[in-house]
Amino acid sequence: MPGQTRARSGVSTRGGTVTFLNDAGEPWKASALPGQPLTIDAASDIGLPLSRIFTGQITALHASSALSPQITATVKEIAPKKRALTLPYYTPEITGGDTARLIRDAASVLGWTTAPPVHSADFLNAPLCGHLAGNPGRISPNSDGGRWITVDGQCALQLDAGYNLNYMQRPDPSDANWGTLSIRTKMLSGQKFDLTLNGVPLTVTRAGDTLTLTTIRSGTSSSQSVTISGTTGVLQINQRRMPLPTQGLDNVLTRIRWIEDGTTPTNPVLGWSQITTMDGVPIPTDWLVIRGGSTMPPMYWIVARDNYDLVYHQPTAFIEASGIRMDYVLLDKQESAWEFLKSVTDQVMGATLLTETGQLVFYSKDRLRGLGASSTEIIGTDKVADLPWTVDIEEVADRVEVAWTPAERTVTNSATQTVWVSETPTRITGQATVRIPVTLDKVAVGALDGFTQDSTGTATTGSRWIAFTTADGTSPLPAEDAIKVQIVWHTPASFTLAITNTTSNTLWVRDENGGGGLTLRAYDVTRPGEEQVYAIGASEETAENPYRHDGGTIIQSVEDAQNLAAWLHSTLSEPLPVLQGVEVDPHMGRKLGQIITIYDPSNTAIRSRALIYGVSNSQNGPAEQTQTLNLALLAFTIADKAKYFMSKNPSMTINQRAQWLQANVGDLTLNQAAAWIEKNGVEVS
Repeated sequence: MPGQTRARSGVSTRGGTVTFLNDAGEPWKASALPGQPLTIDAASDIGLPLSRIFTGQITALHASSALSPQITATVKEIAPKKRALTLPYYTPEITGGDTARLIRDAASVLGWTTAPPVHSADFLNAPLCGHLAGNPGRISPNSDGGRWITVDGQCALQLDAGYNLNYMQRPDPSDANWGTLSIRTKMLSGQKFDLTLNGVPLTVTRAGDTLTLTTIRSGTSSSQSVTISGTTGVLQINQRRMPLPTQGLDNVLTRIRWIEDGTTPTNPVLGWSQITTMDGVPIPTDWLVIRGGSTMPPMYWIVARDNYDLVYHQPTAFIEASGIRMDYVLLDKQESAWEFLKSVTDQVMGATLLTETGQLVFYSKDRLRGLGASSTEIIGTDKVADLPWTVDIEEVADRVEVAWTPAERTVTNSATQTVWVSETPTRITGQATVRIPVTLDKVAVGALDGFTQDSTGTATTGSRWIAFTTADGTSPLPAEDAIKVQIVWHTPASFTLAITNTTSNTLWVRDENGGGGLTLRAYDVTRPGEEQVYAIGASEETAENPYRHDGGTIIQSVEDAQNLAAWLHSTLSEPLPVLQGVEVDPHMGRKLGQIITIYDPSNTAIRSRALIYGVSNSQNGPAEQTQTLNLALLAFTIADKAKYFMSKNPSMTINQRAQWLQANVGDLTLNQAAAWIEKNGVEVS
């Protein structure tokens, strides 16, 4: 992969060496061992606070002699454990999905989470990261009107005006406190949602650091406000319906608690009780309805029985919206969760890295291109103009191809689409269960039909089983309830069939011709179509140095293929170099994926935005600390040029600057150009 694209995509890991004093006191022994966890905190100068710059483990030790007072340790990030990939059972969504869903779910398997883990008391646990499916439960949109964006480092769904996300559930009458529920969510400023429990509506709106709670009782609105602290946190709403039959009334308790990030609640922030008769009539048996309005929805919704206390969940994964739409999950191959996460990262041209504190972060392709991301730091160094750089033939492409595979979905009124047939007979003793693992080849299955008996061996609809009481298949058929088949999904393309013999006799699941006797059919099946290729640049016949990016079945639309191809072509047709080993004044807060501006303050006024894709820290003593950066230069945009030009001509009036900007950008009116200057000023950021 060319240097610019390699620097701005893929998976990054850290490593290095650390030398420390050895106080083991015995020959050939060290006070640390390979495999031992290790963290490194550092500061860029004496007296400054320490920052975590590494979390990992020791992989090797080296000493110069048997009683060496110093030991050098080779350290690396702790590799994720090899765990089998499991993904929720997706079905197509009206809003469309984002491939952040795959990054999030694979990361969750590996132990990195964006939302609280599933609890046994949960009715709904929906992370709202690239898809609406919960585990358990599901959120339904009222229409297709939204897009996945990134807020506070996490993927979230921005709904258009007039559109909602809904969750509905009927309380369980067998519950001792019928209607007892807890609704948990993480809210940011500007978010709003409504809920109704047993006829009592409640609207919660967050504006800045104030929560406004509006209840409607018998058509009358009343509101209360709570001042909260912290820019983000968890909102917990408990609603409990307590029937009072002797009074003919219902007591509805609503309790609001705001849990600031990093804290655990001990007492409710706000609570009140209401006796509600709804104009003299006891409140009806109703559905619980949660509705997210046209403002930013929360990053997760959790609905649970109100029988356990909430402990604040500190996210360990920060996953941005990828900007790649995914309606169907079509797996190319079965991989471990980590290998799958890496392959998806490559296909969407994002970047996944583990931070200094052990968190997992996924950056989208747009962020890595510098779109919508301002410089977090301006670094001046007199050496920037003298840095050597190289661009070789591997960095240049005169033709860029992006291969992608559209999904083809077929929906039928009855389960006539065969997706799997067993090939060999299965023997099951009385009252026993046999489990058969099944992997489908690039098939995503939606609505299924449960297994029933095929008594004639000629059925063409529905999922079917055939069984006999003898191995040769010549005996009479057993009863229609003799076999029970349960499907346990692992991914959209893999599952386990749990086949139970409910009789006391041995049965053989097979057909009359010696086949396996199990047929899985579905109403809704999606398969990959023919591979498509979108190309920019020279023709296939004349191209001398083409570059091809394979999006596999992850890229599913021509729009996404065009977007990727356009960026790759702009990067590779006139490639910018990557700068390695740029020595800068040490600062322990610099991170991979950070956008900076680097410039020469003294000699040439050279200035460019760049993405940090490598950080190297070295220290031999308090006064011998060095830091070097690997930088991928970002394309100089029109806005960059405008700011640069105006900064070099400070005597220009705002009208002259606006005229220049209008002439160089094209579609801007003079007023729009003046407004741009008013907003952005003249400093390069």
